[in-house]
Amino acid sequence: MRCCSNLKVGHEITINDILVSEMDDLEKIAKSKIHRNLDIIDEREQEIIRDRFGLNQGERGAQREMAKSFVMSLLR
Repeated sequence: MRCCSNLKVGHEITINDILVSEMDDLEKIAKSKIHRNLDIIDEREQEIIRDRFGLNQGERGAQREMAKSFVMSLLR
């Protein structure tokens, strides 16, 4: 994994910089794995997963809003 590649030369590195960089990498890896495995679920489930994790437009859907649009229960 790369560390802090978004920092400028001479910029002091903080623990937050490192954690944010690593979290970005982990999110990209997770999204890639999700994409590779979407074909094992039906179309409706694929759409829900894409919306929930921001795989279409990049913006993650709020659980409550998704429940309304997909007519789902919020109970787990």
